Amino acid sequence: MAEKIIKGIIVDRLNFRDFDLIIKLATNFGIIKMVALGVRKTTSKNIYILNLGCLGEFEIFLAKNPNKLSKLKKGECFLHLDLVNKNIYNFWKFSSQIMHEQNFEPKIFPILEQAFFKINTKNADAIKVYTIINWIKFNGWIANLTSCKVCKTNQRLVNFDFAGEWNVFAIEA
Repeated sequence: MAEKIIKGIIVDRLNFRDFDLIIKLATNFGIIKMVALGVRKTTSKNIYILNLGCLGEFEIFLAKNPNKLSKLKKGECFLHLDLVNKNIYNFWKFSSQIMHEQNFEPKIFPILEQAFFKINTKNADAIKVYTIINWIKFNGWIANLTSCKVCKTNQRLVNFDFAGEWNVFAIEA
């Protein structure tokens, strides 16, 4: 096993045995699954960094075989989302859906990382829109946000909504 330091976002965690967790980490290399041995003990130094929505740096032993789990050595949390806040929680739900996709695109990780650092209560919706637009772009779809699909105007567009088969409708003020 090769030791490596990776920056990532905790996407999912699953209780395993008495004191262990299986962690799903989204990184710019893709999704990495790892086992964190002994982290549910009260004396563990990694007990508080393995919460959902934690952006951090993780020192892991990478598994040579892709069918095996990597092992967590230690981690450091840079930023933890406030999932109690409704706006930030909605952003987290969308972000976790992106990261749970079967074909997670590692190119979107820097966008998510930037969004994690900039998000707050006031700009959560704008950050979510920014993330959606970039996710659409990375999946090869083209979004035309220059005019309203219903009335064909390009004046005073202040909001948009997804409807039907990903048709984008801009709403006038």
